[in-house]
Amino acid sequence: MIFSTVTSYEDEIQHALFPVEQLQVSGIAAVDVKKLKDGGMFCFSNVVLLPVILLCYGQLQAQREEIILITTGSRELDKVLEGGIETGSSTEIYGEFRCGKTQLCHTLCVTCQLLLEQGGGEGKAMYIDAEGTFRPQRLLQIADRFGLNGADVLENVAYARAYNTDHQSRLLLEAASMMIETRFALVMHLGKFLRSLQKLADEFGVAVVLLPVILSRQVCFASLMLYYYLSYCRIYHNPMSSKLVPMGFTSAGQLHAQREEIILITTGSRELDKVLEGGTETGSLTEIYGEFRCGKTQLCHTLCVTCQLPLEQGGGEGKAMYIDAEGTFRPQRLLQIADRFGLNGPDVLENVAYA
Repeated sequence: MIFSTVTSYEDEIQHALFPVEQLQVSGIAAVDVKKLKDGGMFCFSNVVLLPVILLCYGQLQAQREEIILITTGSRELDKVLEGGIETGSSTEIYGEFRCGKTQLCHTLCVTCQLLLEQGGGEGKAMYIDAEGTFRPQRLLQIADRFGLNGADVLENVAYARAYNTDHQSRLLLEAASMMIETRFALVMHLGKFLRSLQKLADEFGVAVVLLPVILSRQVCFASLMLYYYLSYCRIYHNPMSSKLVPMGFTSAGQLHAQREEIILITTGSRELDKVLEGGTETGSLTEIYGEFRCGKTQLCHTLCVTCQLPLEQGGGEGKAMYIDAEGTFRPQRLLQIADRFGLNGPDVLENVAYA
């Protein structure tokens, strides 16, 4: 009796993933359908609670045979995962700081686009970034490794920067709406909305990869309180331009074009610039922390000067804003640093707004 009951519900399961727009065929008003979508209900399975279904082993095995395993790009890691990242499941990646978690996420954004016989998922990727660590340039390098067209790879990655929990919730609703229309094989999320993400995995058969926030080290209370925010008046080449941060999804290709306009401001140290891959990025937040008297304040004073340099000298051709919570700002230091870079001291001081 159990198996016959399961068979009778097969059609309901099959139609559960149909978009809610089809409810209008049955006479449901368009305004009511819109309310369902605004509430995050995009499929029949969101609206109708299906009865509990018991599956025999054979049916469960048949379902698992439809699972796609997406290669990580590493044979050894694929062996550990018994073939790769499973679609229809959530996979959490965790580890120490700078152990390669973000690199793996970038790689999966490319490999999920490969053909099935190559270990891919023949689908697009979705990257929800809560930390600002996504770099389109990496995708181009990885695409070249796998013999894929870089521009096509970037266009097949939907990217969104998440700024708070409410924003993440809205992005997940938008993600469900996008999956109704387009085949996605992978969802990359640097956050914590496990239940909602698992729901996407169940409904759309995508592989969900989670990357929790990992602190590089334990930072003492004094270091946590020591924040210096430098806001550069000229962030982009055109000082009159106003670039709004997209609150929804955009393609990695568009993000790559935007990142080409980012200015890297030199720290005054070649070695430190190498570590920062060119300098301090405009349009980004950089935290400086370290032990007492290790040079944090000196670096902040230096940046107040170097941000005024011409672009070709590693500057930003703009002013600086220094918000001081500890009373450690010293104008005399700026004069000394200005002399090192061949700038007029009084002009440098006038271009620094202090509070």
